[in-house]
Amino acid sequence: MKIAQVFYVSLISVAMHTSSIYAKGESSFSAGLVYVRSGLVYSNAISKSRLMPSLSYEGENLNVSLQEGASYQILNGASSSFSISIAPNFKPYDSSDSVNLNGMKRNMYFDGSALVSYKIDRGLTAKFKYSMELTNEFNGNAADVSLSQFIPVAGIPVIVTAGSKWYDSNLSEFLYGVYFAETTSLRSQYAPGNVFVPYLNLNTFYKITDSVGIFAAMITNFLPAKVKNSPVVSDKNATSFVFGLGYKF
Repeated sequence: MKIAQVFYVSLISVAMHTSSIYAKGESSFSAGLVYVRSGLVYSNAISKSRLMPSLSYEGENLNVSLQEGASYQILNGASSSFSISIAPNFKPYDSSDSVNLNGMKRNMYFDGSALVSYKIDRGLTAKFKYSMELTNEFNGNAADVSLSQFIPVAGIPVIVTAGSKWYDSNLSEFLYGVYFAETTSLRSQYAPGNVFVPYLNLNTFYKITDSVGIFAAMITNFLPAKVKNSPVVSDKNATSFVFGLGYKF
């Protein structure tokens, strides 16, 4: 499946907000299509576009979707919430994506995560997410800290999110490094170590009818020097665009 991990991150960040299109407090199934245009950071890799199906179930505490996996909300207070989840992560690249990646194999993996959310003020929310890889692909961990602000613009809701992701050394090497067995005369071994990746997301959505909604997002990751110095990485930023149409049954 030739889908970069940034596709997955894009869809997840959008899905975290687009549930607001529909009313809360009732179970529902949703289906739709999502178009993703993403630039890859890997050397000589070409930007990709994908049209992907979207299917999800949202209950009072349990949410299940193709992109997000399964999550269960343990606490849902007036200002804070806590949930746990198991979610898929598509492989970051295929070796065929670039000549610089020839002989480098990465597989899909699953994460177990815990998410804490706190409403600081009207429209302002802080989130902390910690994830642990469950499939023994690389035995790595990640964390994500962010602030989101809900802003109405000409009657259209816009959500601005700024944050930073932390990848431990195992995860960063899996995503951006070169293992010893993958070294060649033109590609040296490289391990970025623990890294922080700041990011900025812009999300918006519009409810056409009680059942139909559209959404869009722009997601930019700003790669640190330890990632940019990798022999398989050429770009310092990765920007993705997401557009989607959803229907609630």
